[in-house]
Amino acid sequence: MERGDERPLLVETWLGNTVFVEYVGGQPLEGEVLRRIAAEDSTADTAQRVKTSFLVLENYNQYGIEVRFRGDAEPHFLPWGAILRMAEAEGGTPEGSGEAPRERTERTQEDGPPRDRGELMDRLADARTPSELASARAAADDWLAANPGDGDVRLARERLGP
Repeated sequence: MERGDERPLLVETWLGNTVFVEYVGGQPLEGEVLRRIAAEDSTADTAQRVKTSFLVLENYNQYGIEVRFRGDAEPHFLPWGAILRMAEAEGGTPEGSGEAPRERTERTQEDGPPRDRGELMDRLADARTPSELASARAAADDWLAANPGDGDVRLARERLGP
């Protein structure tokens, strides 16, 4: 907040609450790819895609936001340049979503984060409809952001496609 400005920034009112965030993300580089980049003093590209999550807003600064995936202890940093849109999750819909609050609430409960790894693996294995597939992909992406070394979840997620 700037001096003399008595109104808090909108993002300040969301601190500590769950927010809807749509952002550009990709899988972290690991193992052999990292070794090759270091050895050849080169660069590598990773596939990037738009990710959509409901996250707890922990903090923000001029560089981006710190968010925590619901159920995670450790926050993650998202730079402002990667964020496509952000909205308060409670009491309304993300701007332009075209979804009524009741519809979004029902979908959020159905698509909520898995309580544990076993539930996530079941969701990945059982996904059939387009909405189930999208929910399973998002849950796996969230899990992998917090647990990048989980090869079983990564393989199951890859089987679902883009």
